[in-house]
Amino acid sequence: MNPDLAERKPQSAVPLSIVVKRIKAAVAEVSAGWVEAEINKVTEKSGHFWFELAGGEDSLKAVMWRGDAQRVARDLPEPLAKGQKVHARYDRVDFYGPHGALRIVISDIRFVGEGELLRRRTESLERLRREGLCDKKRPLPAIPRCIGLIAGRESEGQFDVIDAITKRWPPAQIKFVPSLVQGTRAPEQLISSLLTLEADPEVDVIAVCRGGGSVQDLLAFDDEELCRIIANIETPVVAAIGHSRNRPNAYYVADAEAAVPQAAAELLVPAEADHLRVFDQALRVIGRELAQTSGRTSLVENLRKRLERFLGLEGQRSRLQQLDAELQARGGMHLRASAAVLEGSRQAIETARHRIPHGDAFDAPKARLRAAAERVMQDEHKALIGAERLGHSASRSCKEQRTACDRLGVSLEGDIRRSRRGATTAREQVGSLADRLCGSAGRSVGRVQQDIDGKAQHVIGATQKRLDAFGDAIVAHMRQIGALDPSARGFALIRTRQGGIVDSAAAFQAGQEIRLELHDGSAEAHIDRVATSKKEGK
Repeated sequence: MNPDLAERKPQSAVPLSIVVKRIKAAVAEVSAGWVEAEINKVTEKSGHFWFELAGGEDSLKAVMWRGDAQRVARDLPEPLAKGQKVHARYDRVDFYGPHGALRIVISDIRFVGEGELLRRRTESLERLRREGLCDKKRPLPAIPRCIGLIAGRESEGQFDVIDAITKRWPPAQIKFVPSLVQGTRAPEQLISSLLTLEADPEVDVIAVCRGGGSVQDLLAFDDEELCRIIANIETPVVAAIGHSRNRPNAYYVADAEAAVPQAAAELLVPAEADHLRVFDQALRVIGRELAQTSGRTSLVENLRKRLERFLGLEGQRSRLQQLDAELQARGGMHLRASAAVLEGSRQAIETARHRIPHGDAFDAPKARLRAAAERVMQDEHKALIGAERLGHSASRSCKEQRTACDRLGVSLEGDIRRSRRGATTAREQVGSLADRLCGSAGRSVGRVQQDIDGKAQHVIGATQKRLDAFGDAIVAHMRQIGALDPSARGFALIRTRQGGIVDSAAAFQAGQEIRLELHDGSAEAHIDRVATSKKEGK
């Protein structure tokens, strides 16, 4: 027997604990590093993760203590599960004597196989497209009242976007709701934040922001449930998830996308200088409309003057109607009186002719008498023709005055209609322009809009009321053409006791009896004193 082997006989045996210590010392010499393996048999207990790392025919037990396990769970896009291929960082290798087990202590885990993640992303995007969710694009408000912002708490994405928005549009109102933007719990928190802002009636647009990252870092924004929420809520969403070429599915279902915070600000709010120029333009347009309104006020004044002239013509027309009636009455009386005189002359001539004996001695007197009778009849006939001509002339003058009144009335009515149409068109143009420019302004812009709109509506409304009131008065007077009774307005017709009409104070004499004819009766009066105007020289 080999003497060396004899030394190794049981007499030289060492305790098991010494062997365990030697093993621990040996494995402790293994330096920290990264290992690529597949997860197997995952168990969580008291916050610790217990699992196996497998590779080919080899396997090794592994443990991740509570602190590292909680951090890794937040960062991973999905929980650890059997079959996942990972890169695991180990700090040391332990040999646990009581169980005689060798285990590796893990401090960090990252998924590998980016191609697999991209394949899953592509399959999810195809499902979203088949449902039509990538085509539902809502318009962004021109000037939102309030912007909802979702980003990591105290993250660069939060501060960069807020800074870019406030520099571009200082009055902007922002409501920030923090959320995880990476890890297995991120989709749930992002959905909760979206629904919170969707329920806020003041929020007009929502921005979801993150500072970019790898496929695995952005895995939360590929979540199908999150993408469906973004596509189906009523509030438009802007996705600003970094400037990487890596585009998560949230980009495709959002209403707009931005690579950097400045681009997001340009989508969310207008430039202050540009918007002020637009408001200056609006004010100039409104100023022109107000100037046109002033012009329409001048038109109303002209209409008023024309109405006054029209009312003057109406008074002349009434006077002509009175003269026409008097001429007709006096002509009739004159005709009747002349006819009576002629009839009496004829009867006298016939009586004389029968009483006078026939003979040549009486031919000359008969001829003279016949000639005198003919002259009387001719004079009466001329008087009748003169009266008829005077009546026809007065009637023709009355008709001409009535035609002039009618033409003036038609012209006035046309001017009123054009003025009303012009005022209505101006009000519609100014209202439309104010709505288009200021419909969705924020608080500061809203106050400017309300002031402009209120002034414009006040001026146009006042002008419209004046036009309507004046137009109604003109139409009312026009409807009365031909039916006005001067006596109903306090005028009276003055006649002498003999029936003649008195139209001048110079025709009165003290002590004279006169008759006043009113619209509802007549009255007798006595002249005590006569006073004429200085123009008469008395």
